[in-house]
Amino acid sequence: MKKGHVGGLNIPGFLIKKIGKVSMVLRPAFHYRNIVLGMVWFGCITSQGMAVGAASSIALHDTVSSPFSSTKDTLNTGLAYWLDLVQKSPVLPSPVMGRSPETGFLVGMGLFFGPKSTQETHGGRGSQWGIAGAYTAKKQWIFSHSGNFSTPKDRSLWQWNLGYRRFWDRFYGTGPGIDPQQWTSYRFQTANFQMAYSHRLGKSRHFAGPLLRYNTMHRVQWDQPLADSLVSSIPGYWGHHTLGMGGRWIYDTRNQVINARNGFYLESSLRWHSPMMNAVSPEARAWKERYSASTDTVFNPSYWFWNLDWRGYQPLALSPKLDAIWAWRTVLQSAEAGVSFREMPALGGDNLLRGYFRGAYRDRCLWAIENEFRLMFGSSLGWNLYHGLGMVGPRWAAMPHQNVRMAYGTGLRWIPNARARTLLRIDWARTTDGQYGFYFEVNEAF
Repeated sequence: MKKGHVGGLNIPGFLIKKIGKVSMVLRPAFHYRNIVLGMVWFGCITSQGMAVGAASSIALHDTVSSPFSSTKDTLNTGLAYWLDLVQKSPVLPSPVMGRSPETGFLVGMGLFFGPKSTQETHGGRGSQWGIAGAYTAKKQWIFSHSGNFSTPKDRSLWQWNLGYRRFWDRFYGTGPGIDPQQWTSYRFQTANFQMAYSHRLGKSRHFAGPLLRYNTMHRVQWDQPLADSLVSSIPGYWGHHTLGMGGRWIYDTRNQVINARNGFYLESSLRWHSPMMNAVSPEARAWKERYSASTDTVFNPSYWFWNLDWRGYQPLALSPKLDAIWAWRTVLQSAEAGVSFREMPALGGDNLLRGYFRGAYRDRCLWAIENEFRLMFGSSLGWNLYHGLGMVGPRWAAMPHQNVRMAYGTGLRWIPNARARTLLRIDWARTTDGQYGFYFEVNEAF
């Protein structure tokens, strides 16, 4: 499963080490990129992990003599017992911290389970799960449970994500002609369930299998609601319930899932979202009564959704003192008419065209190209340069060829656990529209 995650949750280096070395297979299907797991306990994360870092602080304190040595020794023995228990247990707690323009700063807690079925003993990536919750500076609640289960040698892989959010967001409109300085805010609640099964085709690097996605948005509250006559032009304005089923194919030659250094990754997926019974929200029914419109086509449509994600990693220099990697990514997405605006292909956020607010540009068709020049000086510190292009449109034939959206930026990297190559990143990105973003995350965006 995107890069140092347990089922899509960002996790710190010591958890990666405890859970086991992640083998080459699939990137995570589902994730919350604005959650960063792994606060620094006592100011540092060592390659031995959080528990060892805390124990080192205690050991340093023990070098000072004290008349209360007996009481102190008893206390330290008790602390050492619990720290050793945490270090050896397959169930690991972890603080949560992160920052993005969509959430501001967030804090919370996570719990992760990673039995010792690693690549060495299991012949594959093993099975893992995690649960986390966070509260943000913008009064948002985020909860997520994610996991993966694999059979020996990764012959079969199950990936899933179950989440709930009480969220604040911005709506800029839809289409390529929006004004990035004009938006209205709204609050809503959303729940999602996603699952994918992938089976290795022979001994190749190809994987294929079915996938399912359910998502609902309800209790929508707009700060400045649109006039009733304009609501029908924005599918999902008063919420949505959608269930999509389909399949995906993956070709993966990367040397590692976490912050790959060479190889290719190609994923293609197709989902069919069918109408659901009793799926229209109370807000939409009230709008129907006011405006005498059919909510079946406006709020409960059927549509296809297609996604193509192609990534490459080209080493330019590999040495103990300097690593230079050129990483690139091409994304194509398309959805049929009727897709809810929250489910439309969208640019922005820390995952695709950093610098733009997530969803600033959204429509039924999307393309994006990103390039990164990644430098690592030694085994711990690094620096990145980033550039991205992208655009949205109602149809491929109507996609604008001028005023393509562009973002660029730079960032610092720190690897606290060289064995797992888990890294912490601080990114700053700016767009040609004047937007900018500051991000504190775990592992590379792609």
